Amino acid sequence: MLVRTLSIKHDEQNVLTAALLFGFAIPELNRNFLAYSLNEDVDDTNSRVYLVSLHKKADGFSLHALTSDADWQGAAQAFRQILREAVTGETGMPHASFYLLDLGEQTVTSAVINEHRTLNVAKDWIVKLFNFQPSASLGPALETAVPAKPGETETHPEQLGPKPNFHGPADASSSDLASFNHDTETQESGDDESVFQGLGAESFLTEVQTTLDDFSELAEKLTAQESQRQIQQETLASRELQLQDRELLFNQKKEALLQDLKNYSEQQLQQNTRQSELDLREKALQRKAMELSINLKKLGEAKNKLSIILKALPFDSSKT
Repeated sequence: MLVRTLSIKHDEQNVLTAALLFGFAIPELNRNFLAYSLNEDVDDTNSRVYLVSLHKKADGFSLHALTSDADWQGAAQAFRQILREAVTGETGMPHASFYLLDLGEQTVTSAVINEHRTLNVAKDWIVKLFNFQPSASLGPALETAVPAKPGETETHPEQLGPKPNFHGPADASSSDLASFNHDTETQESGDDESVFQGLGAESFLTEVQTTLDDFSELAEKLTAQESQRQIQQETLASRELQLQDRELLFNQKKEALLQDLKNYSEQQLQQNTRQSELDLREKALQRKAMELSINLKKLGEAKNKLSIILKALPFDSSKT
């Protein structure tokens, strides 16, 4: 699968390129959310993932800062369940409380987001999210109100809730995913520890290029795997068709052979019947020939007797 990228506005001058992980909706909160990554390393094993509010527009979607504590807690809980399924294949709790969104090819734009709700997630887990195939079907985005101005979404740092951190290797169990480390990490554009602080133009472009290169390499690998899978499927389909053709030809030859055997059996039966008739006629002729021979023999004997009788009769010369 190809990685979809987004343009995220940190302010009017800074626009960052992010990789879209997935979008999801929570009907109970009547909110849509979106998770994305800037390929930012927290340490050697973890990267930072962002959660924002997603609003449906006539021409696509818009992203806004996630400022409500209730929305944040609900979004983090849903993210946790989605991450569990992507990493372990286990769905855990039913998906009745949320569902993944079908964003299609619609445009996703970003308002100025200067507050950031983030999660620290293992890098291997993020890779699994890019290739994640959810068990449940995708659904449509909810109709929600879009803030009129970016400033209307701003709140103070102390109003933001705790940030869950997901740590562990890629083969972690679902119990590892269930653990939360409640460290408060709220980032604003004016904070000294902002994730965007200290990014000059050159380093920013380098970071963006590195991010795009990483995602491009991942996309190429996944595309190559998909192409290889399609080639294997086409090869199997071709072999199956060849096998079906051979099976059909075999069945046709088998039917022809059975028909030949049937015809041969019928001809053999006819020949046997005719041979029996000829044998009967031959026996009848032999019997008649024997009877004729006996009759001829009797006739010869009668003729000899008649000749003897005629010779024995007196010869009257006076009559001559």
